[in-house]
Parts: sequence; C-alpha cells; structure tokens
Amino acid sequence: MRKIPKVKRIFVGSEPANGIWSDDPGLSIINAYAMSETAFCITMGHLDKPNEIAPVGKPLTNLKITLRDEEGKPVPEGK
Repeated sequence: MRKIPKVKRIFVGSEPANGIWSDDPGLSIINAYAMSETAFCITMGHLDKPNEIAPVGKPLTNLKITLRDEEGKPVPEGK
C-alpha cells in the first residue's frame, strides 16, 4: 500500500482569491498575485483568515508596487 503525502501548501492565482482561506495550522494557502501584463508573480500573501477581498500580499524581492483604485489613486497600505 502506497502512502499519499499530506498537502502542506496550496498556491492560488489567476483569479481573485476572495473567500479562500484555511485555519488548518498544517496547511498554507498562498495568494500568488500577478498581472497579465507582467506574465510573472509580483506579490505573495498567506490566506489565513476570511477576507471579503483577498489581500495581494507583499512584493517579491527587489520589486516596488503601487496599488491603485478604480480612479487611479494609490490605495493605502492594508486596504
């Protein structure tokens, strides 16, 4: 009989991760945020609590980002 390994980390991306989270301490769900224009991941963040709008996380090393709202204004950190 073959033992199936336990999933420890799940990466989600491509679509908004709203409503996705886990309170299982043995499982990490990570939101890998990317814009189609960049074609690579620019931020990552843990989804460890319910969020109406999932956070995009923190920029990866050597990147600086500015999030903007629908009107093009910078969004305050944590919003």
